[in-house]
Parts: sequence; C-alpha cells; structure tokens
Amino acid sequence: MDHGQRTQYLSQFNLASTLHAVAGIQSRLDVASATDWSEGRVEREFLAESGTEWATRLVSMVGSTHRLIPPRSMTQLIREALENGEDEDASPRRDIEIADVLILVMSITTEHAGAQNPLDAVANPDPAQLREQRAAVEAYTAEETVAAVRQSALDEMANLLSNESVKLELIKASTYDLWFRPWPARVTDTRIGENPADAFELANRVPLLDVMVVGQIITEGIAAGRFKFTREELTQAGATTDAVQFVIKNTAYDAAKFTRRLRLDRSRGPVAYQRYAFTERPFLLQDTDTLFVLRYQWVIDRFFGSQLYWQTFFAFGPATSRSVAEAFSQAMNYAFERVASDILNRIVAHSSKITRLVTEPEMQDEWTESKGRAPSVCDFMLVAGRGCILIDATNHHLSANLAQGLADVDTFNTDIESSFVTTKFNQIVSTAKLVRKHLSFGVEADPVFYPYVVVPNNGLSNTTAVQLDWRVRAEAPFAELQGSTRPPVPLRIGDLALFVDGT
Repeated sequence: MDHGQRTQYLSQFNLASTLHAVAGIQSRLDVASATDWSEGRVEREFLAESGTEWATRLVSMVGSTHRLIPPRSMTQLIREALENGEDEDASPRRDIEIADVLILVMSITTEHAGAQNPLDAVANPDPAQLREQRAAVEAYTAEETVAAVRQSALDEMANLLSNESVKLELIKASTYDLWFRPWPARVTDTRIGENPADAFELANRVPLLDVMVVGQIITEGIAAGRFKFTREELTQAGATTDAVQFVIKNTAYDAAKFTRRLRLDRSRGPVAYQRYAFTERPFLLQDTDTLFVLRYQWVIDRFFGSQLYWQTFFAFGPATSRSVAEAFSQAMNYAFERVASDILNRIVAHSSKITRLVTEPEMQDEWTESKGRAPSVCDFMLVAGRGCILIDATNHHLSANLAQGLADVDTFNTDIESSFVTTKFNQIVSTAKLVRKHLSFGVEADPVFYPYVVVPNNGLSNTTAVQLDWRVRAEAPFAELQGSTRPPVPLRIGDLALFVDGT
C-alpha cells in the first residue's frame, strides 16, 4: 500500500484503538531492546497472536535475519493514524487487530526500503537489474564514491536516531551527572542559578526534580502496561500540581493540534525520519486532563534526556548576544566537558595500561614557549606508553534537519567542516605534533595517536559511513602524522562511558 491506500485502510479503525495497540506493541519492544535484547521473541509473539497464514511463514526469519517492526515504521504509523484523525460524523469505526497493525507496518517498511533503493521494495527483484546496479556502483569515480558515502552517512545517522533505544537507568545517571552538580568554575553568570537544574527552574518556573517525579510515575505505569494517566491520578501518586500542569501544557497535544503539526511536517519533506513532534510531545491529550502515552522511549527522553536542554534553552527566550539563553548554552558546554572529564578519570582509575589523564591547561602550561601565546591543544590526552589517546569534547548537537533526514549533503558537509575539521581536527593534530616534539607526561618515544571527538548522545553517530567520511576528510590535516595515527572518529558520550569497566 502507498500512503493514500494506507489512509483508506486506516479509516476503518477508531483512533483510540489504533493508538493503544501501536503504543502497547512499541512499548513492549522498547523495554525488550533496553533490557535483554529480546525484540525478536516479542515480534514472534505478535505474529503468533495475529493468527494469519502469512504470519507462520515469517516466524523463522524474525529475530534471526530480519526485524518485523522497525521503530521508525511504527513512528510513521502513529503519525498517519493521527493525521487521518477520526470523523465524528462518520459511521462508527471498529477496533484494530494485531494483524492489521503488522500489515500497515510492513507496508511502511517496504516504502522506506524503496525510497533508498527501488529494488529493495521488490519481493523477487530481477537478477539482471541487480547485476546492473552493482556494476554501476563498481564504476563510481573516487568523487562519486565519496558523495555516495556522505549520502549514506546522512541516512545512517537519521536511521540510528530513529530506531535506537535508550536504557532508562543510563539516561537517568547521565542526567544526574549533568544537571544536579554545581556549574563548573568557569561559569559565573548568576542569571542561570547554581547548577543546570536551577536554570531549568528559572526558565520554566517549576523545579526539575518535580517534573522528573511525574516522569517516574508515568514510566513505572508504562512498564506495568498502563498508557493513560489523569491529572488526578498523577497528583495522588505524589506529583505536585504545578509539575503536572507543566507536563500537560508542554509535553502533549490534543488530536487537532497533532494533526496540524504533523501535516506541517509532511509539507517540509519525507517523513520517514521525522520524529521531533513526538519527542517534544510524547503524549496525546484527551479531555484536557488525560495524557495518553504514544511511545515509551519518547517519554523517557522528554523527562530525563536531551529534551531537558531544549526545554530550558527556548524557555529563556531568544538567544541573542549576552542573553540568558546564550549564557545557559555556553555553561552547558562547560558542564558537558566536565562530564567527559569525569568519565575519563574513571577510565584511568580502572585501567591497567593508561597511566595518566592530561588536561588542556596542563598541556598548555607545559608547552607554552611565549607568554600570552598558549598553543592550540585538545581537551584531554590519555597516556599509555607509546599510545596517546587524544580527545576533544564538543557539545555539538545535530541540527533538526540533519537528525531527521531532511538535510542534503551540502548541509552535512558544511556542518562537519565547520564543527569538526577546521576546529577539532586541527587542535588534535597540533597536540600530536607537540607530543612528538616534547615527549612530555610520560609519553614514550615514537608515540602512536588515537584521536576521538566526544559528542552528545544525540550528536554525530559513529556509523560505518561516518567513519569512512572522516577518514577522507582527515587525509590533508593529518598528513604530517601519517604512519603514526589512526583516523579521528566521533564518539558519543554515552558510548564513552561504556569503556569505564572495559579498559
């Protein structure tokens, strides 16, 4: 089915039934992916529940070589159900069944596959067409290959961010480290409080912890199979009245507002990766006082993840020069760098090979030859004999268009060049050259360099295409280090934290 046919198909089901079925399915899969990776088993259970003849043919594939229900296909199904709405004057609609949901999801997945490669949407593609396609790729020039890699990088990043699951315990720990500690010493602007949580309260007029209590009540309810929460139920469970009002006002839309927002999204371009309407508003507001959960992952990100930054930043008003919003943004950059430093210190403490963490001020003090002319160096260096792990931390978030697959390769190139190549790459190369010249901090002769740029969890993803792209971009700036360095790669801060117990 194409979009028009799906709209017609969806029109036979009532909206509440469709959303409840889809939210239940996706939340079970979210929990499975964030706990024991049992998505395949859960999907096979849905196939068995559907009771159709075609379902039995899919059971052997699901969970081994294929996924039945990609999250971004479910996102688009939620979108199309809300876009389609429900005509109050039409005849009553029936409840949706699991088989109908699976049919709709597979239709959307086929559409996504065909958008990338038309032959991927064909059940039995012509072998001659496949050979022709492979031959065309093999005949690419070097420039065409680079362009194709960069287009793949765009698609991989958007796909990963659409499909990736977040473990609740990890996102809470990361949020605590970032939001509830005093600002680093470099932050002196009193307009943003004593720590990021203070800034949230100053911007939004409600304590961050009170908002998180609402999130905790709701996430526990979702885990128990509940998807509706009334204002009264939340306050009875321990939430404050102000926090519940804040959540209803800022994290939910009624059906009419969702329909308008989602249709606007569709006017901007392909919707396969568009999800920001849902990460900002993960609830459907019913009867002015009832929140209906659309997806578990969106809920935990809204209450405990990256959405807290944007909620605070925009609530402070326009980010003009010397504005409170600008001060908050800069302070969060310093706080992000400190979180990276804390993780690196833990890595050193647990490592049997890394002997020292060296910071940017230490390197500059050691290598400054003329007063007032500190050398350009990266933020951190881990020393392990000849091995030097060079790390720069940048709190650089992907733009909405890059994160949602709407940007073109030119936009991607501009972002990578300005945010990483002309700044971070050059700082890393400068650091490596100074290390080779001075052999300071216990670095042994003939050092070998391993460069990383640490980014936020919703920043540039370390996918295969991104690695290949950075390898190409690093050739010129890293030419002097050829033979003694690995290519630089981006590393999300959540992935960096996984190294603590593995070094």
